[in-house]
This record gives sequence, structure tokens and C-alpha cells, in this order.
Amino acid sequence: MIPLDQLQLFKSSGPASYDVNSINGRKRHVPDTRPRLSAGAALKFRIVDDRVFSMGITTWKSLIDLAIDTGHTELVASDDERAGLRKPGFLYAPLPRLPDRAAEYVKTRLLAMGAAAYLSKRANPRKVSTVLTDGKNLVAVIKDDCLVIQITSMVEDTIRWELKHCAFPFTDGDDNEDLKKIRSSIAVRLKAHMKETGTLASLDKMQLRDISQALHELGRRLRACAL
Repeated sequence: MIPLDQLQLFKSSGPASYDVNSINGRKRHVPDTRPRLSAGAALKFRIVDDRVFSMGITTWKSLIDLAIDTGHTELVASDDERAGLRKPGFLYAPLPRLPDRAAEYVKTRLLAMGAAAYLSKRANPRKVSTVLTDGKNLVAVIKDDCLVIQITSMVEDTIRWELKHCAFPFTDGDDNEDLKKIRSSIAVRLKAHMKETGTLASLDKMQLRDISQALHELGRRLRACAL
């Protein structure tokens, strides 16, 4: 990994304050969630003084990427219920207190890594099928960078939609929070996609709920492949 030029982080007036990553997990200084950016993009704007991996002044994205690339892939709850990051099976967490949206970003990275690990054991992209109501069938094709969602029916147009791994709807919360987000997000995004492409097919609330549940479970399984 190429070290980040620390001087670039302090151009002009520089950051008003920054986070600290230390063994005792000192508290953050910058409560900025940047909800309109992806988690990875938001973490590029967050400055941290790393005192564990000896990266010094860097960004949270660079620090988390280094941690993941060196095997720190397990999210754990800290004393104040904020997530930390450690190697699976280890007690010590070198990132004991992650900032906002960091757990979301870790899950996104693990999804992409898990999909790559899953596909590396197979010659072709793998299809996962789920039967919906009213004769519809959901097929999710796993690819290197996305899930290709195909919803077919005997009497209606086929709905085809690509869900990028980096855009999979995760949260900083637990599995239940992730499920809530995917249910609301998938419904909105699928409807928008169908309107944009002029698809005549329709999906009711139960079908959208089943699709969300199936994608949620598939996401969990793929992330497990990265551990």
C-alpha cells in the first residue's frame, strides 16, 4: 500500500480536528456522517491519527483497508456499543472504536471479497433462485462486482437489475438494522428502475419483502465466504 502523503491532508487551513485510533480507543472528534456519499467516499474525508498500525495521520478509509487486508474482518461491539474491528477469534481489536459508517463500509468490502472467494471455486457465475408469489421467480446471478437480479414470470416481462456490491444497503447496526434498510431501499430502487426502463411487470409488497429477504440472506452468506 502506498503511504498517504500526510502533508496533503493539512493543505490550507487543514482539518479543524481529527480522530485518534489508539489501544484504548479514544473518542472521536468529528461527528460527520456525510449521508449523501457512499460509506467509502465518506471515510476518505475523515482524518485519523493512527497509533496502532503506525500509519500516523491518514484517512479512516486507508486505515480500515489496511486492517481488512491484514485479516481484521470481524466487527465487534465496543464498551459504548460502537463497532470495533479485529481478527476472527482474537480478543484484541486494533481498531477498537470505528467512526460513523465504518461498519457499513467493512460489510461492503467483505461482500465484495466474499463474492470473489465464492466465484474462485466455480467456473461460472453462480445463480441462486427463490420462488416468489403469483408464479414469479427470483434469480440472483453472482458476479465479481455485482448481483444481477432477474425476476421472471410466465405472463409478465422479465425484470433485470444490477445491484453493485459497493451499493448493497448495509448499516452500522446489527443484522436486524441491515434487514430493515434493505427492505426499504430495495423497494424504492427496484420501483425506480422499473419506471425508468418502462417495465410493465408489477411487484406487490409481499414480493418486494421476499426479494429483500432473499438478498439479505445471500449477502450474509457471501460475506461469510470472506472470513
